Amino acid sequence: MTPTPPLEQNGPRRTGAVPRKRIGDLIIALVAVASLAILGAMIDTLRTAYNDVELRAEREAHSLLEASVSHLESQLALWDLSLKLAADIFHRDRFATLNADDRILLLSNLATNVSFIGSLLVLDRQGNISLDPMSPVRRTGNFSDRDYFLAPQQADVGTFISQPYRSRLRNHDPSIALSRRITGPDGGFDGVVMIAVRLASIRAMFDDLDPGQRGAIAVINAAGRVLMRHPSLDGSGDVDLDLSASPNFRRMLAEQTGSFSARAVTDGTQRLYVFTTVPRTDLLVSVGLAENEVFSGWYRRVYITIAVIVAMCAVALLISLRLRAELARREAAETQLAKLARTDPLTGLANRRVFEEFAERELRRSRRTDRPLSMILIDADHFKAVNDRYGHAVGDTILQLLATVMTRHLGRPGDLGVRFGGEEFIALLADTGAAGAAIVADRIRQGFETATSQTPNLDAPVTVSIGVAELTARMADVPDLVAAADRALYRAKASGRNRVMRDEETAGPPEAHEGGRREA
Repeated sequence: MTPTPPLEQNGPRRTGAVPRKRIGDLIIALVAVASLAILGAMIDTLRTAYNDVELRAEREAHSLLEASVSHLESQLALWDLSLKLAADIFHRDRFATLNADDRILLLSNLATNVSFIGSLLVLDRQGNISLDPMSPVRRTGNFSDRDYFLAPQQADVGTFISQPYRSRLRNHDPSIALSRRITGPDGGFDGVVMIAVRLASIRAMFDDLDPGQRGAIAVINAAGRVLMRHPSLDGSGDVDLDLSASPNFRRMLAEQTGSFSARAVTDGTQRLYVFTTVPRTDLLVSVGLAENEVFSGWYRRVYITIAVIVAMCAVALLISLRLRAELARREAAETQLAKLARTDPLTGLANRRVFEEFAERELRRSRRTDRPLSMILIDADHFKAVNDRYGHAVGDTILQLLATVMTRHLGRPGDLGVRFGGEEFIALLADTGAAGAAIVADRIRQGFETATSQTPNLDAPVTVSIGVAELTARMADVPDLVAAADRALYRAKASGRNRVMRDEETAGPPEAHEGGRREA
């Protein structure tokens, strides 16, 4: 039968108790999980806030777009109406009774009362100026090469909006022209009436709209040429800037209306674009809000939230780490106290308290299983004299050396080495008879003598006397077994010391109490 191991010298474990270090680990794990949960909630909240900011920005951009289109559409309608009226004044029968001066006066009043008109001209079928009501001095010029003349010449296209150009009559002022065909009595082409609009005037329509410092409102024709940009990159409205190759413009042209986020080719700014076409024209109006401005408040919120959450989590983690360290320290201190309560502080062997518990348990097991139990009682010879001669430090070293030799020869789980008191040591050997215990005892004796002979501080080796006793039916309890071993120890000392003696009651033939491999 396998012998029962001795009680742990560090003290008995509390049944079902969780080590405090594990509690500390659990606290750290809970803090980590809570931190992750808070982080997840924070991310979800910030994502919701981001969507809200994006939605508000898109609504703001749509409001700017609607205002921009409304401004431009109403002004285009007014210019278109002015063109139609000018064409009627020039050609309709009901104005036939008017002489040339009256027609010029009427056209001049019309032009001056419509905002943003730079010139109003009537061109004959060759493209020459036939009427110039807005100039006090009649100007001359031929504009047969302009698209606002060529397009109506080919067909009646209604009101035609030209490409941007620099005016020959107004010091190369950037302009666009709106023109209409004049049809003669025979139904043929009889010239055009045109209104020249300064692009700076168009940009002035949008001065009261604010897309932000990095935002932009732009009017672009179908050819990809900019009629106006507010605010301007070049200070003049970026007139005639060619965006025909821009992916953003191509997308706007293809979709006609919508929204998207993209980086501008002009200045590299990431913007949220909303765009649409002006009804009954080929003009696109786009509003782009710079995302770094739109989300600046959200970014600040992100930074502050992250800083607060990280700080809170760091503090919680630091506290949990300190708590874990404190729990581990307390557990180590308690373990050390328990160990000190059950071990001899000088030798590290079990103390008398452990011996009494273990011996009682092994005695009951030996009775129950009818297996032998032996005790070795060891006493250092003349230890007081050695201690007085060499000092307590050397005496302590001798006792530690004896404990080391004992431990080396007590290698089975059922063996227990104990410092019984002073220079006395006890070894309990389960499943070992007196003969086997005597062999172990003699090995301890020889080993100790050899070890002390190699100790530099001693003039001569120190020896031990050992008594061996085996549990018998006549022994009622552990003190009886101790008394038997003590009698054997007394006989060893009386016989000259440095020897092993067995108790006479259990000192029969060795074969009567063989202890398995101890006697092998």
